[in-house]
Amino acid sequence: AARDLGRPQVDLQVRAGLTGIGADYGANMDRLAHADGRLYAGSVSVSVPLGQDARQARWRQRLLEKQRQQVVLEAVRLELVQQVRQQHRQVGISLRRTAAARAAVGLAERNVAEQEARLALGLVTVRDVLDAQDDLAGARSRLLQAIVDYTSAVVRWEELTSP
Repeated sequence: AARDLGRPQVDLQVRAGLTGIGADYGANMDRLAHADGRLYAGSVSVSVPLGQDARQARWRQRLLEKQRQQVVLEAVRLELVQQVRQQHRQVGISLRRTAAARAAVGLAERNVAEQEARLALGLVTVRDVLDAQDDLAGARSRLLQAIVDYTSAVVRWEELTSP
C-alpha cells in the first residue's frame, strides 16, 4: 500500500553457480567433480528512509489527491442540494403564476361578456368588444405558457430528486 512506501525495506539476494578454472573442458569437469568450481554468494541490503524521500512524497501526494477528491465530491453534493432547492422554489412560483393566469382568464372572459352586453345596448363600439376579445386571447396564451412552465418545473424537480 502507499503507506508502506515510507517504511524500512530489507532485500535478500542469493546466488549459486559453477565456474570453470581449467585450461580446457576436461580440466574444468575434473575440478567441478571435486567441488573446486562451485560458487555461492549472498547479500542483504537494508534501506531506511530518512526525511522526505520519493516514496514518502508519493504517499503524501496520494493522500492529498484523496482529500481533493473528497472536497470535489462534497462540492458536487452541495451543488445538487442547491439545484433541488432552487427547482422546488421554481415549482412553487410556477404554480402561483398558473393560478394568477387562471384568474386573469376568468376576469377577461367576464369582461368580454360585459362588453358584448354593452354592445347590444349600444353603449360601446365593436372595437371595444374586439379589444376585450384580444385581451382574453392574450390571457389564455399566458395561462397556457404558465401551465407549460409549471409542468417543466415539476419534471425538472422530479429529475433532480428521483433515485
